[in-house]
Amino acid sequence: MTPLCNAVATRVAVNQAKSSLPASLSTNKITNSTTPPHHFSTSTSDLENNFGIWKPNQLTTIYQAMELKCPNVLKEYAQCVINKQNDGALIQGACEDKFKMVMDCFKSVR
Repeated sequence: MTPLCNAVATRVAVNQAKSSLPASLSTNKITNSTTPPHHFSTSTSDLENNFGIWKPNQLTTIYQAMELKCPNVLKEYAQCVINKQNDGALIQGACEDKFKMVMDCFKSVR
């Protein structure tokens, strides 16, 4: 796998090349065909980069544990927020009961 920093450098170079084109050529489409797709997997070889092996931070680890332990609580809270947003009624405390359940889940995996 190409390290992320190489992929970013390639993307920056392509974007700089696009922006430096004369106006007569700027209408031609230039693709990022040289930029490899980013794959996120858990195999050791894919997690290696120039800085060592990727390790999730504490919040990511806790959230992953929450997804395993109480996925329905997270889905119910998300659905409540989406429904309130769609109804135009998303204000602070609109889904407080669901949020309390999410916090209970958070505390239980912490």
